[in-house]
This record gives sequence, C-alpha cells and structure tokens, in this order.
Amino acid sequence: MVLLHLRLTEQEQKLELPHDIKAQHVVLRKVVIQKDVNSGNLLGGGLCLDLNAMTNSYEIMTSEHNGYLTLPVQDDVALTNHEFHIKFSAENIKSEFRMKTFKYDGVTKAVYTTGNGHIDSVDLYFEYETNDHHHG
Repeated sequence: MVLLHLRLTEQEQKLELPHDIKAQHVVLRKVVIQKDVNSGNLLGGGLCLDLNAMTNSYEIMTSEHNGYLTLPVQDDVALTNHEFHIKFSAENIKSEFRMKTFKYDGVTKAVYTTGNGHIDSVDLYFEYETNDHHHG
C-alpha cells in the first residue's frame, strides 16, 4: 500500500504530486481539520470537500451538497479527526489538480485566511495499491 497525504491551506488549493497516479481504488483513511475557534458559526456544522478532481464524478451520492464529501465539524473545537474506510474508484489522478472546500451549505467558500474563525489546514490521508505507472 502507498500513502497519499494532501494538505489544504486554501479554499481552492492547487495540489502538486511528484507524478500521476494511475486509475485504481483509493481509500480515504483519515481527515484532520485544524482551525481557529475564536468566532461563532465558522463552518455551519460541517465542511464540504470536492473530491471530483481525483474520483469519478458520481462516487458520492447525497441529497444535498452537490455530491461533495461532507464532514461534520464542531465550530468550538480546534482539532477534528475523522477516521474512514471509504473506497473510491479513482480516475487517473493528475500530478497537478485543484481541490475546493466549502462550508456546510456546500456553496459558501471555506475561509483559510488569518484572523478569527479561519481554517488553518485540512489534511487528507488516502491509501492506494501501487505507484506502478504501468498498472491497470
């Protein structure tokens, strides 16, 4: 197994990997959200992640939030850890792509700037089978 770590520090984060990852199953194992808690309703109870740049567009079915992965977040807690075992059928993941984050409403951009109530970072940890460029 190979570990993929992605760190988000902007609402629309440009992510750069050393190389493409060929199409295969990718398993989301953990999400860690670090944020400032000096203000009220920061995220409205959750955070929405747009994973479509690295998964098939229809991997997440939901009655709201445009198919984003929705993570519950308590606004008064600085560090949130979510453990998962969610298997996605990933397309070829390009070595450079963008990932967007939104507040719980799925529309309002999450705030990563400095000041009260900002998000410091969102760390995502995935496992996948191989870095073999001839896989699949």
